[in-house]
Amino acid sequence: MTEGEKKKIRHLLDYWGNSYRITRELEIDIAKYKDIRKSIYEIKSMWSDDRTLGNPTIDIDERINRNIKLCAELIRQTSIKLEKALRIKGTLDNIIETLEDTQLLVIRGKHINKLNWEMLPLNLPFLISKRHVQRIYNEALNIIFNALENNEELKWFLENIDNDENSSWAS
Repeated sequence: MTEGEKKKIRHLLDYWGNSYRITRELEIDIAKYKDIRKSIYEIKSMWSDDRTLGNPTIDIDERINRNIKLCAELIRQTSIKLEKALRIKGTLDNIIETLEDTQLLVIRGKHINKLNWEMLPLNLPFLISKRHVQRIYNEALNIIFNALENNEELKWFLENIDNDENSSWAS
């Protein structure tokens, strides 16, 4: 496994560690878009009722319909991101659950609890050196890499990862 491949797997594991937060944020976004769409429909129905009293030259219907379509598209795009995030998380959960207990503790500590190399050995239920933790971590990365080689969706995801650490992984 090359250094570039290791970096991509670390990025993917960071995504996995953040997946609970990411999926919750996407679910909240979908709910907000649905509320906005509902409000627009309510405005449209009120506008339709009062239209005969208003100025017929103002075409608010067109703007309302455009906003309804925009909300529907945002809901669709966010739903796709959520579905993709859940699929990736589920696949990674299955791969990571096959690790040995020590490897599992190290991967979870590093990518879910966001512990650095100095704190990670101190948070394990047994005495172990920082260097040994790093060896266990690298062994786990190799196991995950080999499992990913057999998974077409995540293999494609790894090949197309943007190496920018601040990129949006769910898009």
